[in-house]
Amino acid sequence: GSFEGKTAPYLLNAYVRIISILNQADKQHTPVLQDDFTETHERVLAIKLTQFADIVEEVSQSYEIHQLCQYLFELAQSFHQYYENCPILKAKKNEIICHRLSLCHMTAKTIKLGMDLIGIKTINHM
Repeated sequence: GSFEGKTAPYLLNAYVRIISILNQADKQHTPVLQDDFTETHERVLAIKLTQFADIVEEVSQSYEIHQLCQYLFELAQSFHQYYENCPILKAKKNEIICHRLSLCHMTAKTIKLGMDLIGIKTINHM
């Protein structure tokens, strides 16, 4: 299977990576979102996450499922960019770790929900 391009494995790869990060997080790192999105990749990911409800609403009326698939692909892309550019578990401050874990948690939930809607089961490891 290919991890590149608009494929289910690409989405699953992002999901599995997030689950792995969340599992590695220490118990004292409770995901808590801060209102500080100074890092570009955090902001891009956060904005992408806020678009989910609108996409689902749109698709529920238009039945154009490919729009949801495209959104999920873009979300996974945003997450990969975020992951490569923002240290999550190795961030300098505890609240930054918690903030970034919160974005991970929301991304995982959104990917899972989106994939459920298009009928693809998520897996926790590859």
